[in-house]
Order: sequence, then structure tokens, then C-alpha cells
Amino acid sequence: SYWHDYRTHYPTRSESEWWAMSKKIVAEFVRENKNIYKEIEIAANDKMFLWIAWYSNIPVEVIQKSPEESFVKVSLQNIVFKTTLKVEKNKKNILYISEASQLQDDPQSEILTGDRSEPFRYVKTQ
Repeated sequence: SYWHDYRTHYPTRSESEWWAMSKKIVAEFVRENKNIYKEIEIAANDKMFLWIAWYSNIPVEVIQKSPEESFVKVSLQNIVFKTTLKVEKNKKNILYISEASQLQDDPQSEILTGDRSEPFRYVKTQ
């Protein structure tokens, strides 16, 4: 019974904790929207750029030429990585993505992932 649960049901039950599904969802969302917005600002941990680079199919040459600080990319094409996010409503055509705690008080923010370990929200400016 234990072995069956471990091999069959546990992977699905624990997927978000082990495979960071919310980061994958964010990266896929960025891929779908990167050509729509003038800029995408993302506030997340220092490894988020790896997820974005992989799932957004950014060419290796672009990644290599992108600016970095302490081996962490600051931007990739029109995607900017920040430690904290300040939504500027007067800026046009910007997509802001952050861990939910930074955007939870913004009435225009929408839930991107509901993963309990790393929930993300986003705000669009028009």
C-alpha cells in the first residue's frame, strides 16, 4: 500500500513542492505575453530568470549578452527582474508579476498561481 501510494499518487500530490510548478506557470505566462507588453517586470527570487529563459525559449546568445549582477540576470529582452516591485499605474503597457504578498493589496491584481508554497499575482497597465 505504501509503495503504491509513493509511486502512483505521491508525485501528483507533492509536485508543487518538489518541482516548483508555480515558477513554471509564471514562465509559461511570460512566454505567452512577452510580445504583447512593452515590458514585463518580475519580482521573485534570484533563480526566476532561469525558469523564464528556459520556458520562454530565449536564445542562448541573448542570455549570454544580457546584463547581470552577481551571476544573476537583471533582464532578458523586455523582461526585467527586480527584488521588489512597485506598480506604476501611469506607465503604459507593462505587465507586473510578483509573489502574491507584494501585490495582494492592489485591487487590480489577479491571481496567476494559487500554489500554497509560492503564490504569484499579476497586474497589467494599459
